[in-house]
Amino acid sequence: MNNIELDKLRITIDEIDKNLCQLIMERQSLASKIMDAKTGEFPFDPKREEDLIKKLVSFGLDKFFDNQVLGFL
Repeated sequence: MNNIELDKLRITIDEIDKNLCQLIMERQSLASKIMDAKTGEFPFDPKREEDLIKKLVSFGLDKFFDNQVLGFL
C-alpha cells in the first residue's frame, strides 16, 4: 500500500471520527434531557445499561469495547 492509499484511508477514518463525535454529542444532549425529566430519581438504571450492552453486542461490537464506550456515553 502506498502513501496515497494510506492518506485516503486516514482521511476516511478522520471523517468517521468526526461523525462519531457529532452523534455522541447528540446522544449526550438527549441523555441530559432524560436526566432533567427524571427529577428526584436516581438517573442510573442498571437494567437499562445491561440492555444497552446486549444491544451493542448484537450490533457487532466487541463486548469489552462496549464496556469502555459506556463510560464515555
